[in-house]
Amino acid sequence: MLPFDRHPRAPALARLVITATILAVAAYAWFTTRQRPLDTAEYFILALLLLAVIPPNLVIIRRKPH
Repeated sequence: MLPFDRHPRAPALARLVITATILAVAAYAWFTTRQRPLDTAEYFILALLLLAVIPPNLVIIRRKPH
């Protein structure tokens, strides 16, 4: 499905990517809301970012090794 998703280190890297993405989105939302409120478009973009990153990495984490 994804390049190198069968390597032994792939689940650990997928967990790291998910964690970093969630922390980055939370940090962006926090820093931005300190200056001004988020627009609806910004919420939509952040949700799309999370949807683009998290589900493929969850597949890698849940895959059973052969």
